[in-house]
Amino acid sequence: MTTLAWVHSGDSLNIAVRPVGKRGIPEFRPASAKMLKDPRWYSISHIWNDAEYREIVREHGLSDEEHRVLEGVRDILDVQLPIVEMCHEEFDHAVEAFVRLNKHGRRLSSADLESARVAAKHTGFIRDELSPFMREIWKSGLTGLRITHIFRACGVLARPDGRSRPPVHELSPRELQESFKAVKRGIKRVQSLLIEEFACRDMTLLRSGALLVPPIVVLGSCQSRTRPVRELAAWIALAALFHRYSKAGDTALDQDLRASVTNEPIGRLLSVLREHTGGGLLAKPRHFAGTLSDKGALFAVYFACRERGARDLFTGAKLNHHRQIQKHHIFPKDSFPRARRREADRIANICFIGQGTNVAIRNTPAARYLPDVDERLREQHCIPLEHRHYAMEAYDRFLTARQRLLANAFNEAIRERLPRRWLRD
Repeated sequence: MTTLAWVHSGDSLNIAVRPVGKRGIPEFRPASAKMLKDPRWYSISHIWNDAEYREIVREHGLSDEEHRVLEGVRDILDVQLPIVEMCHEEFDHAVEAFVRLNKHGRRLSSADLESARVAAKHTGFIRDELSPFMREIWKSGLTGLRITHIFRACGVLARPDGRSRPPVHELSPRELQESFKAVKRGIKRVQSLLIEEFACRDMTLLRSGALLVPPIVVLGSCQSRTRPVRELAAWIALAALFHRYSKAGDTALDQDLRASVTNEPIGRLLSVLREHTGGGLLAKPRHFAGTLSDKGALFAVYFACRERGARDLFTGAKLNHHRQIQKHHIFPKDSFPRARRREADRIANICFIGQGTNVAIRNTPAARYLPDVDERLREQHCIPLEHRHYAMEAYDRFLTARQRLLANAFNEAIRERLPRRWLRD
């Protein structure tokens, strides 16, 4: 109901709909000013306003399909929502009933249920402090962080000596306020870490919010002016590459949070990660053998090349932060027969270039443009220098050679940040 109210106002949450999307089905996305200038997109807040909707119908000449979809969007306001009202009951009892009811049917998330308990114990915290703060950090670019992440960090910071993480609703008001203050401090420092160490201002490349939670705890509880920023950056890159939270994510995060509040958090985090990998902490060429669906390896490519000072492959311009860069297929998709174009989406076939680079260049076969690219730029992007690798029939050899170069560059960056004693196999 709160979400519907936000969408209805169009202020707190402006959502746009494209009645007939690329696949012939409606698309819904957060609205931007540029998007709303496109006549194919409509703000839902306008559709739900009778006067503005009549103007849309009159001015846009909707097709039958578009009209049907927009009418369906308007019908959302007519959906009846059941409400269970508890009268003459204490608030705590109502919350317990809320939790019990929502454990059946279409379940609410653990964050929703814990939020209800926190609201009962800590009056006004969710509404007045946590919700505005979450909107603020999402707006700043940390879209991967969730309320559950904040709760987990608060729990371990409030009671770092506990064997298990305490639910936030069990914390005293003082414990909650102190731990929440530390979490906010940690998030601010992590934002600085992302900019300074990765030149990232949002989480487009670093998709998993869980990867930031241990660094938030470490930096939020750090009283020393010397903070382990470079070491934490190395851990983030390693945890991303080794898919730390891809399976049994809650258990893994619990382990890492316990490690984050020890006397030597970085060493302990790396020790736990070594147990997760079942081996060493350095990359192998095979770690870069996957496809674009492997977001951790893609981030590792970005990290490895950035550490080599990678600039735009075509212009030589500095890549400041990834709002200004995008993925480039070294062997363009158009170089492949239509039936094999998916082969272009291999991690080792991807580098990063500036948004201003001419699109036409990107469709040029590798054998035609790569020999003309400055040798230093190719080295920065871990691209093999031998021209024999650039022929289409040598694609597999190119991938093998670049996987090896990427692993070497990644490991070089990791060794520079971490003491040898932490990297021993």
